[in-house]
Amino acid sequence: MRPFQHPSRSGTILIIVASISALLATLALTFLVRMRADIAESRLFLAETQARVMLAGALNYIGETARIGWDDPLTPAHEEAYGWIDVRDGRPGPRDFTGKALFNADLDVRLGKGTKWPAIGSWTVCDARLWTLPPTATTAHVAPNPIPPEPAVPWRELINFPNQDPRPATSDYDQFVKGLQTQLPGTDNPCWFRIYRRRPAVFIISCGAGSTGGFRTWQEVVDAGKESYWGTQEFWAIQFQNEPVFWYEVEWNAAVNTASAGYIYSGDQSLVPTNISKTFGNGTDHPNKRNQMGTFLYLQRLEKEPDAW
Repeated sequence: MRPFQHPSRSGTILIIVASISALLATLALTFLVRMRADIAESRLFLAETQARVMLAGALNYIGETARIGWDDPLTPAHEEAYGWIDVRDGRPGPRDFTGKALFNADLDVRLGKGTKWPAIGSWTVCDARLWTLPPTATTAHVAPNPIPPEPAVPWRELINFPNQDPRPATSDYDQFVKGLQTQLPGTDNPCWFRIYRRRPAVFIISCGAGSTGGFRTWQEVVDAGKESYWGTQEFWAIQFQNEPVFWYEVEWNAAVNTASAGYIYSGDQSLVPTNISKTFGNGTDHPNKRNQMGTFLYLQRLEKEPDAW
């Protein structure tokens, strides 16, 4: 005979089970939402870290292009410059040994103003996407020629080095020299830095990590002929709004050993800063210690977006 079961007891159990199920569903949903928020915060933290790293790249770019990087492959000479402010006469640089400007200032060559980089008032952007294969890349193999644990092996075989050290990442020589410029699969948030030349030696550095490519407006994208990369202006605008960007102002200086600008006076003799190829002393030209970069007088983080960058 089936025992009698009160109907209210069955209803109570059903309510308890339903409540526990709802509680577990709420906890699971909360956990998923929290995981999603952690992932978003991690991606933002990674993007901000990448953007800050770009500051070092921008400073090296400014320092190096003050002197080197102007070699014209069509000429036998190896052109060098004498600083963003020429240490010889104070004119806006970079200028070569003869004083000719090594840039296309389409408005005023004498004052160094123009719209084409590196004229004053112009900008350039450097995209730091990870290449599939960088130029002249080598493998991370630390021991391409390991010594075998065999005491009987002759010494000439132990130090013969049959394998290349370091070992190239590819056996294709042309590919080894040029690399593969396609973006490495699986790498998100490509980094970039943008440099605006505000005054002869003052620059605005913008650092970011995202898919805008460092372009400030959609018109710049159109002028560069890269509309197809983003497809539509609306998609590019969404990327621009969600991209972390930091702005810095820096001033380059020709001095190497100290923060003093221009010439250093010692009694009745003026000494040229040691970052130029030759100096004049005792009536003759003689080689001098070279420095390829110069220094920076200051680096200031800007609190808000500048008017021009």
